[in-house]
Amino acid sequence: MDAIPQKLAPMVRRLESLDDVSHDQLISIIFVVRLADELHRSFYGSFLTQSLVRQLTTELGIPDLSLEIEVFALRWDYRQGTISTCHRIAFDYDMADVHELSKIGWAVLDRSLPVQDGLRAIRDMGSRTAVRRVENCYRDFPGRAFIIPLMASTCATVYFNGTWLDLGFSAACGVASGLVAWIATMHEQLAGVCDYLAAIVTAMISTAAVTTFPDSACFSSQVLGTLYWFLYGTAFVISLYEISNNQLITGTTRFIQATLRSYGLAFGSLIGVWIAAYGGEGRWEAVEESCSVKEGQISNNLWYLLLFPGSAIACLMQFRVKLVHFPVCFIVQCVAYGFQYLLGTVWKQPEFLANLVPAFLATITSALCISITHRLKIYNLEVRREAYLLEKKKNDDDDKAGAQHSSRAPEEGIVETVALSGTTPGGGEQSARSHHDSNVIAFVSDRELYTKNDTSELLQYASSDLWFCLLPALYLLVPGSKLLQTAFEGLVSALDSNEGDGIGVNQIDSLAASLLVVALGQVIGLRLGFMFLWLCSASWSKLTRES
Repeated sequence: MDAIPQKLAPMVRRLESLDDVSHDQLISIIFVVRLADELHRSFYGSFLTQSLVRQLTTELGIPDLSLEIEVFALRWDYRQGTISTCHRIAFDYDMADVHELSKIGWAVLDRSLPVQDGLRAIRDMGSRTAVRRVENCYRDFPGRAFIIPLMASTCATVYFNGTWLDLGFSAACGVASGLVAWIATMHEQLAGVCDYLAAIVTAMISTAAVTTFPDSACFSSQVLGTLYWFLYGTAFVISLYEISNNQLITGTTRFIQATLRSYGLAFGSLIGVWIAAYGGEGRWEAVEESCSVKEGQISNNLWYLLLFPGSAIACLMQFRVKLVHFPVCFIVQCVAYGFQYLLGTVWKQPEFLANLVPAFLATITSALCISITHRLKIYNLEVRREAYLLEKKKNDDDDKAGAQHSSRAPEEGIVETVALSGTTPGGGEQSARSHHDSNVIAFVSDRELYTKNDTSELLQYASSDLWFCLLPALYLLVPGSKLLQTAFEGLVSALDSNEGDGIGVNQIDSLAASLLVVALGQVIGLRLGFMFLWLCSASWSKLTRES
């Protein structure tokens, strides 16, 4: 019980007041609740969290525990309202925690890690090792403020057709936006307007650039490159995936929130241009000029190859990916953006295909990279029980000492033996894979992608988590930038005195195309990729069983 956080203490007391809730069930409930809370905080997809919770509750013998997921909260219910609680959770991208938490969940699910040790593993995730101290430089501010200029300058040129001059001004805008974001973390009153302030400052600097250098500075590349950090493109993909997976509450809420905040960024940019009166009346025409007509374009593709890694690494840092996983995630990013560039720019294919195919290939590449690195033993992807052996022995001794003064000592002793032996209270072994869920392939357990078959010594495909590789790759496909650009152009048209109709049908059609064609194309690519992996897994398992 030492690994249970203080915020769960009321729930523990209410569970202990129920006479028919055993010590084993209590620990299992607390583990599932804490694991799901932490996964939701780290921006794990609700469809993945729901799937893992459903399997854990079945495997651990607590089917009466139910979960209702909201965007900013998790609502838990035990025994149809006997115990109900709502946990408010502010989420943020944290792929390192997503990776570790999913490993812990799968290790408990297949009984290779006891539930109590799983709780301790969650508690000990933040231990400051040597690598962890290096990672903390980009996990939190002020270190994260230095990532924004890198992302702004490289994204403005690689993705938004910026010039060499735009690279420099985008870096300046990134410094200003990073400072705004850092200050917002220190003052809670500014947290709700951080995006708008960053957009205003960026637009003011970019307006000064296009006014001073009208022939070689592009407003849209500087603004989109700088605000790339604040875009909600991934949220659109996740929301549509959740809606298509019957997660209507979180999917619809996330979709509306991302749309409104994207328009908020556009409004912020518009306010920044309006404040920058030093640009004169002609600044409105200057900010709408196309980047393709500007001087100083980066014509040599070699420069794009040199600038792309900067944007990819900045993206991995933004998502808080572990340093050891940078190579794997970078390969997936290269595949995703490389095929999008080939299909959309070189081969001139429809935009829908230019997003569907890269998402599909990124899913397959993630599974292959995890498989290869595991086979070559490049990464230790297992949660080893020995890592908690000393602490566990100490805690077991404490539990035994406390059990002598407890009226529930016999029951707790039995339950502890059952939990460590990997059997159910009924005495029978259970397989973690026996309760198959349609979304389980979205986890392809990083803890062990391949396992040995004791009888045939053949390698058998197992389940694992590849989401921590996929999200950064999807982010590079920039599904949110088109919405921001469409919103800004529509708002500028609405303020134009020569166009009294405001945002018309053309802008609405363009907005719908930006959302559905791009984001839905990626969703379909993901689902096809997961289906393909499931087919390969099922076929390989059937072949090995027959042989």
